[in-house]
Amino acid sequence: MKNFLKEKFISLGFTELEYKFTRSAGLVMLYSDKQVEENLENNFRYFKDLGLEDEKIIKLIKLAPSILILSTKTIESNLNNLINLGYTKENVIKMIKITPNLIVITENDLINRIYQLKQIGYKEEDIIKIGRHAPYIYTDQLNHIKEKLANLISLGYTKDEVIKMTTQLSSIFFYSLDNVQSKIEFLDYIGAHDLPLKDPNVLIQSEKISYARYAYFKEKGIDYEVGNFRKIFMSEAKFQKQYGITREQLLEKYDISKFNKAKQKSIN
Repeated sequence: MKNFLKEKFISLGFTELEYKFTRSAGLVMLYSDKQVEENLENNFRYFKDLGLEDEKIIKLIKLAPSILILSTKTIESNLNNLINLGYTKENVIKMIKITPNLIVITENDLINRIYQLKQIGYKEEDIIKIGRHAPYIYTDQLNHIKEKLANLISLGYTKDEVIKMTTQLSSIFFYSLDNVQSKIEFLDYIGAHDLPLKDPNVLIQSEKISYARYAYFKEKGIDYEVGNFRKIFMSEAKFQKQYGITREQLLEKYDISKFNKAKQKSIN
């Protein structure tokens, strides 16, 4: 028997495997082929009208299959709720690309999440700012967010300091504990524990690069502490131009394993 719904999916660019996965996901499997096909056609067209390319729309639906049980009117209402918070249309498009499940979040869901985050200690304007770059704060489990914050506090910062850091560098929510911990341990090693409070962006750079630059400066007798350790965290292009050594040369000559061995020795 011909499966018209499967043919519709495939005609839009889905593979057969993607069709099977999406069709059987969550509540989608409880809806009739007719309902799913109607929502698929209408919502696909709606996202194209927003300026999304076909492959981006397919990705959205694969990551958030519940899109197929919502009408276009409901999706538009959900996105308008975000715009009403102060985001631009362009912001919202970028946000749903990062976190497709944001499309299915209702107005009540948003209100409740903002309330929950305010209870933790965030100001509403800070929540909006974080959401622009880390929109999963609206969709992730609250306990997971609290765990991320607790992990940062365990590294030697106060709750208020952690809230300030995550507001200024929202991408920190995407970092694993091991990732952040290794960077903080290096900062502790060079006496710069408070540096992320002044500029959380120092946590973007890998500890391998940070250590290699530190070791280079130590060897050359260059004062690396001047200007809040700015020399260690300057841009790659500026560093290479000023000191004439490439990233690859640094990493090859100044291996972070030496730092790790020293760190392990201090623990033991």
